[in-house]
Amino acid sequence: MTRRFLVLLVGIALVAACTEAPASRESAPAPTGTATGAPTEDSAGPTRATATAPPATEPAATPTEPPTVAPTDVPAPTPAETPPATASPPASTATTAPPATATPPPGPACDVSRAPWSSFSQAAREEARDRVRRDDGTFIGRYTGVVRSQDGIQVDHIVPRNYACRNGGHAWDGEQVREFLNDQDNLAVVASSENLRKGDSGPADYLPALDRCWYAARWEALAERYGLVLPERDRDRLDEVLGEAACAGYADATATPTPTPTPAQSTTTTYASCEEAEDAGVERVQGSRGSGKGFPALVVPDARDGDGDGVVCER
Repeated sequence: MTRRFLVLLVGIALVAACTEAPASRESAPAPTGTATGAPTEDSAGPTRATATAPPATEPAATPTEPPTVAPTDVPAPTPAETPPATASPPASTATTAPPATATPPPGPACDVSRAPWSSFSQAAREEARDRVRRDDGTFIGRYTGVVRSQDGIQVDHIVPRNYACRNGGHAWDGEQVREFLNDQDNLAVVASSENLRKGDSGPADYLPALDRCWYAARWEALAERYGLVLPERDRDRLDEVLGEAACAGYADATATPTPTPTPAQSTTTTYASCEEAEDAGVERVQGSRGSGKGFPALVVPDARDGDGDGVVCER
């Protein structure tokens, strides 16, 4: 009995031992480290124990700095200079006003029959006549020396109204226009026929037969006073006349116009005979009587004026 019991215990113990051994091997954790020896096969067991190495972990890539290049003395290339671009003006459809100038540019002719260019006062006309009226009530035309009654004379603007307007006066206001029209320094009593011949001419197209030195000096003074812009041909003609030896005393007086002289004060060149006046090229003028032309009586004072119209040597 006891023996059987012992044998039974031994058998139970053997069975238990055989059962635990494989379980222990199966539950043993896999080695996590690196095997210290080469793995070997177990020839006694039905299974093969293999040491499994953990997968190799690649080390993280360490960023590397690019190699530092030692500076050299080679200068950096200089970029080619590019000429500055010319700015193009912006396109515009608006009309650009011309730049302002110191003196007005030539303008259109004026209608002298309308204000303010019609503002030539009767008082100014009467004053101009009274200054040169002779004791017998007649007048000697300033440009010709021809004697006329009041019906045969007109009061002329030395610088014509239309001329002044075309050459700067178009920019004047009404007050400036009236000052110009009634300025006694710009008025002369002349024969009606001569005033018609002169018209609106400038000095390049008209010079009087008498006292052209006075006329040129007065023209220049008035143009300066009123800021007129004289065309080049008129400017040249004034310079030519005032540069003559006979006009030496007038050029200095142009800054301040002198009063219109009476015929007794005239500095007109005189001649001893009609032939001398002809040879000198004195311009002939139309008398008030007859169809012939002659010289102003003041030019040839010794010649006989048979019809008393102030023109001699008529033919």
